[in-house]
Amino acid sequence: MKRITIDGRRLTSRKETHAYLQSRLGLREYYGHNLDALEEALRFSSEPLRLVLTHAEDARASLGEYADRLFNLLEELHRKGHLEIEYH
Repeated sequence: MKRITIDGRRLTSRKETHAYLQSRLGLREYYGHNLDALEEALRFSSEPLRLVLTHAEDARASLGEYADRLFNLLEELHRKGHLEIEYH
């Protein structure tokens, strides 16, 4: 299982969030930079993923409701067995 750390301090705006996730997750050049594109990429990942989320409160402070939508999406993907999540 591939383990990837996502630092919430790097999630400072929607644009920065998706650029950072694209880089950390190794998403293709044509990644759509939105939550729908992220969901699709993670659902159809070729290998199992474990996301380690650090400093989630910093992301919430910067992104507000968008951070909640992002984290809810990740939790939903976890419940459906598409990835594992750890919070630190």
